[in-house]
Amino acid sequence: GGGSALAVAGVFMDQCGSRFWADLEAIRATGLLLPGAVVVADNVLKPGAPLFLWQLFAGRGARDFEADVLSVEEFAMPGVEDWLGVARLRQRPAPAEGSAEAPGGEEGQQVAAEGADAD
Repeated sequence: GGGSALAVAGVFMDQCGSRFWADLEAIRATGLLLPGAVVVADNVLKPGAPLFLWQLFAGRGARDFEADVLSVEEFAMPGVEDWLGVARLRQRPAPAEGSAEAPGGEEGQQVAAEGADAD
C-alpha cells in the first residue's frame, strides 16, 4: 500500500506510422490508459498511417475512441499539408452497431502494406 498507481492521460505518437495501431493496442493492453485519454498521432497523411486511421474510423477502434483528423502544415515545410490523428478514449465503449473488424485477407494485407510502404 501507499504507492500511487501509474496512469496515462495522453499519448503522442511520432514513430513509424505503420506501427501506430499495434502500439496503441499494446498501450491499451497495459490497462494504464485512462478513460478520456487523448492520443495524438503525427504524420498520418505523409508518410501515412492508413491502418491506424481505418481502425479509428471504421474498425475496432471506432467503438472505443472518438477520432478526428486535423490538417496542419508540415514542420519546416511551408505549404506542405500533413495530418494529425487525434482520438479520445470514450468513458464507455459505444454500442457495437455493425462495427467492422480489421480488414482481413487480401484487403488487410493491402492496408498494412500501404502503411509500411509509406514509412
